[in-house]
Amino acid sequence: MLILVAMWIGSWLTPLFARLGVTLPAYIGAMLAAALIRNLDDWLGIARISQRVIDDLGGVALSLFLVLALMTLRLWELAGLACRSP
Repeated sequence: MLILVAMWIGSWLTPLFARLGVTLPAYIGAMLAAALIRNLDDWLGIARISQRVIDDLGGVALSLFLVLALMTLRLWELAGLACRSP
């Protein structure tokens, strides 16, 4: 639920940066919102976010990213580059 909240806040932050003349990728607003939520939770202890849960979610997200990145690689092109002689 907190990830969705961070994404929602980030969707509001990104246009605000654009109005200021700062062009950022769309996910930066959500990252800033997530950092704010995490720091506020550490300070106030409202949601009591567990570091273990964050580590587990980070591991899953990293694994999914690596799978998707490797699936889009065109390995035949890389093999052609590796076989060329200088």
